[in-house]
Amino acid sequence: MLAALCATVLVAAAPSAPSPTPEPQAITLSLNQAIARGLSANLQYRQAEESVAAATAQLKQARAPQLPSIALQDTYAHTTPVVSFTLPLPPPAGPITISQGLENANNPRATLQYLLFDGGRTASQVGQTAANLAAVAAQQRAAADSTVQTVANGYYQLLEARRLAEVADEAVRVDQAHVKQAQQFLSAGTVARTDVLRAETTLSNDQAAAIRAHNAADLAEASLDSALDYPIGTHLVLTDSIAATAPEISLETLLSAAHANRGELQAAKFAIDAARAAVVVARSGYVPSIALQASEGQEQPQLTTGFHGQLILALNAVWTLYDHGLTAGRIQQAQSQVRTAELAFQAVEQNVDLQVRQAYLNLQAARSNVEAAQRTVAFAEENRRLAEERYKAGVGTAIEIADAQLQATLAEQSLVTALADQQIALVNARYAAGLLGR
Repeated sequence: MLAALCATVLVAAAPSAPSPTPEPQAITLSLNQAIARGLSANLQYRQAEESVAAATAQLKQARAPQLPSIALQDTYAHTTPVVSFTLPLPPPAGPITISQGLENANNPRATLQYLLFDGGRTASQVGQTAANLAAVAAQQRAAADSTVQTVANGYYQLLEARRLAEVADEAVRVDQAHVKQAQQFLSAGTVARTDVLRAETTLSNDQAAAIRAHNAADLAEASLDSALDYPIGTHLVLTDSIAATAPEISLETLLSAAHANRGELQAAKFAIDAARAAVVVARSGYVPSIALQASEGQEQPQLTTGFHGQLILALNAVWTLYDHGLTAGRIQQAQSQVRTAELAFQAVEQNVDLQVRQAYLNLQAARSNVEAAQRTVAFAEENRRLAEERYKAGVGTAIEIADAQLQATLAEQSLVTALADQQIALVNARYAAGLLGR
């Protein structure tokens, strides 16, 4: 009985087994899906979307003066009479007091107003606002292109890091086979102990390299998780490949596309249009403004009560003849802003052309690197095969086989890097030409 009680107490006091760590969530993503996710999660792009919405609302406001406006007005007033007099009438009527002015007056009125002429001010303001909207929309496209570039580069960098980790794991597996083979030869007395030690040293070095490679892959995945607004630790299953063939694109095609599509260039062009419209707005200060006004409502005389409808038609004209140089100063400022916008466009155009040429040259170099790396892998694999056969035949050395394995691993790593660089160079070329997402 006592033994059973003690066993029960011991079981109750034993610590509970820790709950298993939940497996990280896995999400399958193509490059296009990653880009769509990045656009929805990127705060800069979302801010650009809100700027477009605000600019659209400003354009609606600018167009409002071109249309008739209708206003309802009601004025209720209580006044204290300022003049009064008493008539001394005989009885039975008695004296009567009369006051000048109504103590309570209610005057409702409806007014229709239409702008007939303002020297092009309103039309120019509409044009200026429309140009601002187009510039903001172009900036939104630029933000989208930048987001796409960031996501695509992160996508291919993760593919590269994972492939490099696979290459490192393959090197470890080959090293383990070499260690086993060297131990067998040592047992048979055909090699010295130093061959086993060299194989084990190579294995240890490659195991450390594999650890670093897997850590780099984890870091790349965390970086892409962050860019896509996924919880850090989310496992991303990428369906695209870094080995995809990069299409041939000429420099002339890239330059032409950049001038047609780059958001920065489009924004700079529309900034010039907006500045020119501002000059017209400034010049409208020299011309009159004419508006037609029609109103209908209660017009209550001072001494009588009741409703007395009255229609009023009015033509209002305002012409400022002298303003101490205010309009002239505004025109000069607007003209200076036009020249500034034109210079800014030239600067953006030069920068875009430089980016396109740099991206094109980098893409060409990346293609050449892939071809060279593929040849190097073929040579290194053949060299490793021959070294292994020589070692099996007893005419090769452990140094030869270790060196051949190192060269094969380095060649494979160079090919992986070259393939990833080619895809990233293609993304950057498309970004420079304004073709991302199209």
